[in-house]
Amino acid sequence: MATHDGRSRSSGLRACVSPRAFTLVELLVVIGVVAILLALLLPAVQAARGAARRTACQNQLRQIALAAHSHVDARDRLPAGTDPGTSATPYRGWLVSLLPFLEETATANLVAAEYRASPDPFDMATHPTFSTPIALFACPEDARASIAQPVPRYRMIAGLSSYLGSSGRDATAQDGVLYAGSATRFADVLDGVSKTLLAGERPPSPKFDLGWWYAGMGVGVDGALDHTVGTASTDRNPFGGCGDPVYPFQPGRLKDECSANHFWSLHPGGGGHFAFLDGAVRFFTYDAAAVLVDLSTRAGGETTAAE
Repeated sequence: MATHDGRSRSSGLRACVSPRAFTLVELLVVIGVVAILLALLLPAVQAARGAARRTACQNQLRQIALAAHSHVDARDRLPAGTDPGTSATPYRGWLVSLLPFLEETATANLVAAEYRASPDPFDMATHPTFSTPIALFACPEDARASIAQPVPRYRMIAGLSSYLGSSGRDATAQDGVLYAGSATRFADVLDGVSKTLLAGERPPSPKFDLGWWYAGMGVGVDGALDHTVGTASTDRNPFGGCGDPVYPFQPGRLKDECSANHFWSLHPGGGGHFAFLDGAVRFFTYDAAAVLVDLSTRAGGETTAAE
């Protein structure tokens, strides 16, 4: 009886334990399979999100280009890349002039009122809109640009832009369409509006000294590297110890001060978006740097195709 009872108890114990153990093994297998599937799917999800951000960034730049077209229709010229320091709106950036054509009339009116109250654009007490972020000016690939950022060196807070106007080869050459005091008409663009750059991507500098949409002197008093940049730029961020004589379109890094000296972007694929005067927006890889130099001039006579 004892033996019989012992066998019964042993059999009963196995009957109770085995199904549970088998269920636990199954659960571990399922978890492992799910983990593998997630590992396989995650890159695809990230790629899809990256593609969505890239498309959104492209569309924003297109809206800016179309607003520039509307500005020309209304005033027969493009805005100045940066307003002269002697003007009624000293160092105001070109994006401000496009606000009424981007459904931002209220913001444009605030900027105008603030300049009337005080011509000093860096007086934060009279220019609170200086620190206002504009969603359309912030490429989704760079989350920093979507919020107002502190600028420690100047003890201020600034609204930023991911998009800079094309000053041509270089700010000093002024052979592009947007530079200090510019008033470019389409009639001045002898190379054709479909083969001349309006603007491109360039993330703000690491400590946000450069890349302000509202106003900025840039590295001199011409707004260079704040509102505009050249495709073969000789302007240098003074905080980076930058020693290269020329800064073409090339890869950059968020922590590198010298990356503010040239067009670049954070998009995967090695390149960035550029808007043309006809409203088209195209993605160029970094190996197209020489082509972009030709496309950045308004009357250089180059025969380079935009494709």
